[in-house]
Amino acid sequence: MLPRKMRLGVFLIDCTELRNKLRQRIYDISGEVYRLLLERIKKDNEKLSKAIDSIIEKLRTEPTDIESMTAQLEYADHGVNVEMESINTRISEVMQKMDLLSTMNYRMAYEDFQKSWQIYSKPLAVKYRQQKCIRNIEQYHRKQFSDELTRSHDELLVEVQEIGWKFEKYTIYSRLTEVDVASQKFARLGERLDKAQQHADLINSRELLLKWKPTDFSELTSIRESFLPYYKVWTLARNFNCTVPTLLTGPLASIDKKLATEEIEGAYDELQRLEKNEFKNNHRILKLVQEVRGMYGEFRKYLPLINGLRNPDLRERHWQKVGEATNISNLNDSFDGSLQKLLDCGIMDRLSDVTEISEIASRELSYEKLLNKLKKDWRETRLCITPS
Repeated sequence: MLPRKMRLGVFLIDCTELRNKLRQRIYDISGEVYRLLLERIKKDNEKLSKAIDSIIEKLRTEPTDIESMTAQLEYADHGVNVEMESINTRISEVMQKMDLLSTMNYRMAYEDFQKSWQIYSKPLAVKYRQQKCIRNIEQYHRKQFSDELTRSHDELLVEVQEIGWKFEKYTIYSRLTEVDVASQKFARLGERLDKAQQHADLINSRELLLKWKPTDFSELTSIRESFLPYYKVWTLARNFNCTVPTLLTGPLASIDKKLATEEIEGAYDELQRLEKNEFKNNHRILKLVQEVRGMYGEFRKYLPLINGLRNPDLRERHWQKVGEATNISNLNDSFDGSLQKLLDCGIMDRLSDVTEISEIASRELSYEKLLNKLKKDWRETRLCITPS
């Protein structure tokens, strides 16, 4: 520390005023450091309080199902310990800051001191809540959810039996005139099967969480495998009655050729596969499959015509040629007549002409695009001619 008086040569200098100023300066700086340190302690305490309260709130949350119970037990057993290890480290760091203030004889406000020690005692509350949470799960929730799972399991077995009985009952349908009734019943049964399968998957997953042996729901799988071919036949039969009349009688300009082709060809191929595989030895339903496939096959012959007339590459000159070839007037891209109207005019007799004109239109457009590309490429090319 600076002495009160200092001799410098023949002079005696009084340093009292300078000493007092330095002492005040040190005091002011120390006070600011202590204030900043206290503010830091307050902020750390606030964060710690929120983190601990969050843990306690999670442990207080009542599980609503086996999944949440398992997650909460895992959290109470392991997650809490991991989080508290980090929190305890932070508490130790804050306590070191408080020890520093104490060593420097800095007097904290009683309210701040009390709040700090309340926070440091919270880990004990976490420990208590952690033990209580585990105890509640093991003594109450596990039994509650186990009983619920057992009831749900028994209800599903009854549902599977009822679905099996319904399916056997519905297999008696085999006439095309029954399409509306049969397709509706198979659709509703399909929804029940989907729900039952989802229920079975949920039960199996929960059995694993409880470390039970998973139930074998192979009977449900077997019913589903037997059900799907019937469902497909009746669905395709119903779809034909809904789709084809619209394609025939609706405006030609509204037909999406790609969608129509995919739907008709896909249905025909699927029915052909069912005829050769699942129903090849079931003569009663085999006749129905052949009838439905025949319906799709009958309309299938119109697909080349639809693709030819709904070709976006057709221009006015091409439509004129189509009109001349078929002797049908007013044919154009926005023709408001129906496919049935064109069929009644005998357009299928000139199908080859329509297809050829449509193919020519596509080739011409591709040539036009190629020519335009060449023009663009050559337009940007500079030729340098040097006289010899």
